[in-house]
Amino acid sequence: MKISLIRHGRTTARQAPRIRATTFAAWLSEYDQAGIDPTLPPPDSLTRSLATCALLITSPTRRAIESATALGVAAERRVVFEAREAPLPSRIVWPLSHRPRTFVVVARILWLLGLARAEESKKQVVLRAQHLASQLSSLAFDFGHVALVGHGYMNIFLRKQLEGAGWGSSDSRSHSHWSCSHLEKSKPNQSVQRNAGSRPTSGDSTASETPSSLGPRG
Repeated sequence: MKISLIRHGRTTARQAPRIRATTFAAWLSEYDQAGIDPTLPPPDSLTRSLATCALLITSPTRRAIESATALGVAAERRVVFEAREAPLPSRIVWPLSHRPRTFVVVARILWLLGLARAEESKKQVVLRAQHLASQLSSLAFDFGHVALVGHGYMNIFLRKQLEGAGWGSSDSRSHSHWSCSHLEKSKPNQSVQRNAGSRPTSGDSTASETPSSLGPRG
């Protein structure tokens, strides 16, 4: 079984030289509505690695959907709301003007530390990633090779969850546009699953994996 986590292509969002904290929310809104730059297509190595993909999932954002189209994969496609990016706080109190990327990094650090609020907390995003990782695992069991075109931070959270569930990967941990992590796992024997499912359990346990690496907005 195989799961490919892909970050969307570079967007056409305006890269203003400097903005103020008071206009950061407007810049984020513009970014979220932007599509991808058609002059920067996915690398051939990425499209070749998806030759066996039978199901292509995207987040509901325009940049993810357009990226899936640009890949040209002959697979069933689904839009999954849970694959959306981990949110950023849009209100930051800061007296100086900076490049948008600087505000993105500051906002993400504040969100990770729990010092600024967004639509979801880090804990809520981890729970969403746990649920989505479980869905992807089930879909990989049915389809063999499943790919998700999503976002930088959500893919980090998903990869942590999948690795914790036994999915292995030898790929580099790049989070640039069009980057991809391929994770693989042997398909469990169905008879073993049935036998294991009939055994009583002594109790439930839960665990969460929280990524520590930082990257740009997805």
